[in-house]
Amino acid sequence: MSDSIGTLLSTARAAKGVSLAEAATQLHCDEVLLRALEADRFEELGAPVFVQGHLRRYADYLGAPTEQLMSAWATLRAEKLAEPDLARIPRAPVRTVDPKVWTRRAMVAGITAFIAVAAWLILGWDSTGVPAAVAPTPAAVTEPIPAPAAAPVTTPTSTPAPEAVTAPAPAPEAVIAPVPAPVSAPPAAATPIATGAAVLRLVPRQSSWIEVYDANNLRRYYGNAAAGTPLALRGDAPFSVVLGRADAVTIEIDGRPITLPPAFIYNATAFVTIDAAGNVQRAAARNTRSTAP
Repeated sequence: MSDSIGTLLSTARAAKGVSLAEAATQLHCDEVLLRALEADRFEELGAPVFVQGHLRRYADYLGAPTEQLMSAWATLRAEKLAEPDLARIPRAPVRTVDPKVWTRRAMVAGITAFIAVAAWLILGWDSTGVPAAVAPTPAAVTEPIPAPAAAPVTTPTSTPAPEAVTAPAPAPEAVIAPVPAPVSAPPAAATPIATGAAVLRLVPRQSSWIEVYDANNLRRYYGNAAAGTPLALRGDAPFSVVLGRADAVTIEIDGRPITLPPAFIYNATAFVTIDAAGNVQRAAARNTRSTAP
């Protein structure tokens, strides 16, 4: 085959009459993924097992010669691509520590603390080492208030008694009804995780990478499962499951069918946990270096 894998894919897409954006929408994946396939930049797609799944899915959608492309991919992988470590997780490089730098920092911190203590001693204490006396605040002087002069006494004359004046009745006070406090709704209870022995059954409709670990972190399956091969895995739930082609695998637990939410599937891959009751939760990409049973 003279043309590369990416060239064949690009030619098939042009013959189908769709753009990269339209193809990405139909396949529910990123346009960057399809662009990398057509440019033969397979190292940007992660482990070869994921490249294989994306390549087969894209070729089937375009109507390209799938088996011819998969054969070319197998040859390229054997010749140029080394087997990856699927458990490898990128980590930030560890910065080396220079002991001289830490020694200088410790010296600067010690000098700063010494200067602060010396400044406090100088500003807070006088030359004799005794705190300065605080002058007492004089008490306020209260002047006597002179008594009022006595009014002259006059002999009252007979005058008619004044009529009694009736004071108006006071108006009743307004009664303000208390405003009831808003009643907050009780918080929603978290879904409990059902544990216990269970049977997880997986049937890939297409070839898919599958990893399954039980609640004790024992590996129940690890490998590329062929299409149509049922897997019945026994263990303690909840199970930790990795699916390379989550859109092409049928899932059951103890005979009950499980449907993965579309939000849990990204680029056809899913990392989930499934408990004994069939509840599904999203999980982070796990380190696959675990103890096999």
